[in-house]
Amino acid sequence: MLFPTSKLEGLRIDASDGELGKIKDIYFDDKKWTIRYVVADTRKWLPGKKVLLSPASLKEIPFDSDKIEVDLDKETIRNAPPIEDHEPVSVRNEMELSRYYGWSPYWEGEYLWGTMGYPQIMEPGANPTMMADEKMEQEKKAEDNPAHPDHNLRSVREVAGEKSGYRVFAQNQEIGHLEDFSIQQETYKLQYMVINTGSWLNEKLRILSTDWIESIDWENHIVKVDIDPGQLKNAPDYDYEHEVTRDVEEHMHQLYAKPFQI
Repeated sequence: MLFPTSKLEGLRIDASDGELGKIKDIYFDDKKWTIRYVVADTRKWLPGKKVLLSPASLKEIPFDSDKIEVDLDKETIRNAPPIEDHEPVSVRNEMELSRYYGWSPYWEGEYLWGTMGYPQIMEPGANPTMMADEKMEQEKKAEDNPAHPDHNLRSVREVAGEKSGYRVFAQNQEIGHLEDFSIQQETYKLQYMVINTGSWLNEKLRILSTDWIESIDWENHIVKVDIDPGQLKNAPDYDYEHEVTRDVEEHMHQLYAKPFQI
């Protein structure tokens, strides 16, 4: 089942022992196009700290609720390795959080979530692909080497929005802007981009797979997709109030001459 990211933003987050805060942003990686963290606004009780929560600790995405539940208590979250609110998320930060919470390290392995296809919780401190001493050595290298590659985390709020989303081009023709994403519920993959076609097509909404992205110019806020722009007129409208069915997905892939995997 698919779910728009815009409906997650602002949701109340409940820990196992009470209200934690609200979702203020969503971080995804731009290689596998998958949500890695929701960012919690916890200023009422944990000011100045950036609280990241992996989908591995979230309960099922609520389709008809104003809150989302977390399988953690507030004290556990309070004692997590700190990240200052104004700081970017480093590789070392992610390694520390992974070990502290027991989140499976998504960056280790070829699958969507590293060695797995879904977000998973391990025993705290466990890592099936790396011993503790090796992890500590990697963290030390990440800290000592400023050029150490990050995990390509991006903010949904920065790239998508009703008025401020990245501009989208197909075959050198601007076709609209990136308004939203549609999440695959089980894997948290950003399966589709929701494109507002603007004046080009009377602001109708269309969905395009993130697998069809050719390139992104992060500096100039431009997304290029590999489709025939003329087919947008024949594509089904996207409606936030109605589910995107498998039949709609299959029809859309056929329209753009793309393979469809069930």
